[in-house]
Amino acid sequence: MAPLFGSPFDPAHLLTEFIESLLAVGLDEEDVAPFRKVVDGFVRATCWDEAVALLTAYNAAMWNVDTLVRGHCTAGRFTWFTLGQLVFQVAYQGTYALASPGGDSGLSDQRDMLFHFADGVELPATLRSELQRFARMPADTAMDGHLVDEARRLARVVHNLLTT
Repeated sequence: MAPLFGSPFDPAHLLTEFIESLLAVGLDEEDVAPFRKVVDGFVRATCWDEAVALLTAYNAAMWNVDTLVRGHCTAGRFTWFTLGQLVFQVAYQGTYALASPGGDSGLSDQRDMLFHFADGVELPATLRSELQRFARMPADTAMDGHLVDEARRLARVVHNLLTT
């Protein structure tokens, strides 16, 4: 969605990061091929209509991603994947909420899901409170990326927690 609203974010880079996370939990190149096609499309898109046309392919690829991930990782890793997915959904929806038509659609639901998910899984207390604080951060009024930056910081914290 990033190129659709004049965002400062590079959609190809963001989706490439997501592909890397899918590969890290055990999906293979065949599984991520539909996402790579969308990345290639974002790189080549030169106008709004071309970018909008990519949303169908993106939605089709996303439709099955939870099932694919669940089939390739343990329940514990799937919990962390779900947590990361919620963090970034809140970040992106919060970034575009005030700048796009219908951008706030589902934002409060996503925030509530993250808040309660963080409360319901076993986490260090400080991480839980940081995730819940993040779930309540205000929407990004200027699309300056403060929510995305915070989501990336939280992702690094979780990565360090899982690898130490």
